[in-house]
Amino acid sequence: MRLIIQKNNKPRPIAGFFVCGGLVIGVNNRTKMVTFFSKFKYCCEFIRFDFQAFPQMFRYLITISLILFSCEQPILYHATAESIKKKIESEKDNQAILLNFWATWCEPCVAEFPIIVDLADEYENDLAVYFISVDWLDEEDKVVSFLKDQGVTWTAFIKDEKDQEFINGIHREWSGALPFTILYGKTSGEVVDFWEGEQPEKRFRKAIINAINS
Repeated sequence: MRLIIQKNNKPRPIAGFFVCGGLVIGVNNRTKMVTFFSKFKYCCEFIRFDFQAFPQMFRYLITISLILFSCEQPILYHATAESIKKKIESEKDNQAILLNFWATWCEPCVAEFPIIVDLADEYENDLAVYFISVDWLDEEDKVVSFLKDQGVTWTAFIKDEKDQEFINGIHREWSGALPFTILYGKTSGEVVDFWEGEQPEKRFRKAIINAINS
């Protein structure tokens, strides 16, 4: 491939590569393709292509894109009740915390999921949201795929402990019903609200605001 930036009539193929690399890095999975191609056109005003070598350039762009998009995958950690508690402890005094226990086979969980994701984006400076799946461990790929489809690109968890031990370790008043949501106060770090079952956006918002101010 010869991707060349003109400067004093001297070819700069490496610089050209980094221009295209920067172009692709500026695109994420939420960016519309029309924006990408407008940026690409703008880039072309500064770059002279050897179009006979275009396939090689295209391979470079695809490679960079795959690396970039792979970074958009949610990170799914195996978790016990104890490790969840340690995570909460480490977040104290930084943000309010919302834990949502769910499963891909739980229809109420799936129904309220987009509400929580939207609120996580809205209150991202004051609220940390962690989704904890209770699916079987052999369905981990299914969980990751669901999280990605929902726009979750941050850390999430999947239960790796016997059911009753996990339930008892999370909260003494949790019966094991799904979905189950707990909120911890931003300042106090203590449980300020919890509930079982699907809830509307209004209920979540009220609880989040209370947790941020607690």
